[in-house]
Amino acid sequence: MVKGFFMVMSGMVVINIQQCLLSRDREKIPSSEAILKEFLQRAEEEHREHKDVKYYADRAGLTPKYFAKVILKASGRHPLNLIREYIIADARTMLKSGNYGVEQICNILHFSSRAQFNKYFKDATGISPVRYAKS
Repeated sequence: MVKGFFMVMSGMVVINIQQCLLSRDREKIPSSEAILKEFLQRAEEEHREHKDVKYYADRAGLTPKYFAKVILKASGRHPLNLIREYIIADARTMLKSGNYGVEQICNILHFSSRAQFNKYFKDATGISPVRYAKS
């Protein structure tokens, strides 16, 4: 009888340990919304230096493909498009302020050349940075 009681108790202990481990594992896995929130915060702060999805995926501890899938599911938008929005909003603000030339903005936003920045900006907005600044 003692042996049977011990087997039942040890079985309950094993079940309790498994439940604790499972609940801890669930706590460790961030939700899609938490991943999105962290990504948006990081992208807002670091978009000038980091324009690629792989950087943000690495910070989240996910593969770029899975990271993009999670962000797309949570926001309805691909992370590359969200990063681009931060970059373009930043560029627009600097261009409209009149305090920065296009070359300075290229440097601040870490583009390798003015031509690369011009193409990036025009693809996103439909007009060149110089025309945008004058409008």
